[in-house]
Amino acid sequence: MLADSYRARAIPSRIDSKLEQATSWFLIGFALLHIPLAFLMRGDNTIATVHAFGTLIMGLLFIVKSKNPVQVVYVAAYMAGAEVLWRMNKAAIPWEFVKYSIVLLLGLLLIRSARSLRGFGLPLIYMMLLALSVPLTLEELGFSQAALGGLSFNLSGPLCLAVAALFFRQHILQESEIRTILWMTAIPVIGVATIALNSVLTIEIYFGLGSNVAASGGYGPNQVSSTLGLGALFCLVLAIFTKEKFFIFITLTLTLWFLSQAALTLSRGGLFASVLCMIIVGLHLLRDPKKRNIALGIAATLLFIGGYFIVPELDSFTYGAVDKRMQDVNTTHRADIVLQDLEVWAENPWVGAGPGMSAGLRAKKDWTGRKYAAHTEFSRLLSEHGVAGLGAMIILVAMGWKAYARSTSLQQQALVAGLLAWSFAEMTHSAMRLGAVSFLFGLAMAHMKFSDSPTEAARTSQPEKKTSGVNRLRPGRIPV
Repeated sequence: MLADSYRARAIPSRIDSKLEQATSWFLIGFALLHIPLAFLMRGDNTIATVHAFGTLIMGLLFIVKSKNPVQVVYVAAYMAGAEVLWRMNKAAIPWEFVKYSIVLLLGLLLIRSARSLRGFGLPLIYMMLLALSVPLTLEELGFSQAALGGLSFNLSGPLCLAVAALFFRQHILQESEIRTILWMTAIPVIGVATIALNSVLTIEIYFGLGSNVAASGGYGPNQVSSTLGLGALFCLVLAIFTKEKFFIFITLTLTLWFLSQAALTLSRGGLFASVLCMIIVGLHLLRDPKKRNIALGIAATLLFIGGYFIVPELDSFTYGAVDKRMQDVNTTHRADIVLQDLEVWAENPWVGAGPGMSAGLRAKKDWTGRKYAAHTEFSRLLSEHGVAGLGAMIILVAMGWKAYARSTSLQQQALVAGLLAWSFAEMTHSAMRLGAVSFLFGLAMAHMKFSDSPTEAARTSQPEKKTSGVNRLRPGRIPV
């Protein structure tokens, strides 16, 4: 669908080229502050707690006082990137704090423009399908802490995804705003990488054949690896979409750092997901004559530095553990969980077992008797929601395909494909533990305008057509 017939509202932006460059310098300075901030959080978890709640309060203040609602999106993006930073530093916040915060921030903006919402059908049906099995959990456990905790743990991610998808479906993002969103998501990852690097340098670590908690800064390797992989992906995209050589150098340096730290965690999911998405983005941009040479040059640089310097050093440092781990095809019990989920679905085919109930049912089928939380969102949907869960999966694919199909430029196609691929890849090995999964899926729903896109250039050279149903945000106003 062409941009001039796209039923969306442009988030106002007053950024010219000089201001854009100044913004990049500001963001680099802001990013560097996260190195000492990470150490401060490590020393006192109160700082992490204050930082988390302070970020949410800033987002709420932007809703009330700011004339530019895109600033709220920046806060939400920052929270998506900072979730593991807060968790690993034991911030006194609820486990699902980031997901509910994103729902609150984007939801409040949606409420203020509720009279002109469009494209709400699929997100609404998605959540309605998942809500069908909620009574099963309440019937089994009552309104107990176990029931409410299970519902929150398993449904907060889908709720966040639905709200984010609905919000971004309403808006047009300019190229400068897209870059800022990517920056704001990647910046907190510097704190995660700092803590992980400090652990590697200061602690004697034994690298075995499993994921390494010590090399992950003392926190879950799966989540740390996923966050580092996300930061690497976004920094690579920023390098491709940036014209200044110094900024390209900075973002590529961060990309290599994040990938190296992710490899040292020996948790493969986050690293593999980011590399897969990098390849997907790169393949799309090979069709773009303006980005092809840049993408190929960056790819060659990363392969050369990584292949000849970083990978051999990492393998030597870990006594070959990185190479052995990356070649290991063991799914670390995830395949067993998927098979057990399918058995639970076969026993409860229509409405499933109820959100949060599959872990107990799987434990009865496992010889160890241990309760494992689902690591694959797709098998969880089947076991806990039955046929409705299958319908929810189909809707996710439909929303993703529609977002990709309505892309108006190769740059948008590349970014949308990367965002969706990362979200789906994370769902296969880490379910929806991170709010970034929901946020990125929602971000992919936005219409994106890239200034050097051949499609956009051709379109904007023609007189703008007035199209019924187009409701764009005017500078300084949010439609009510």
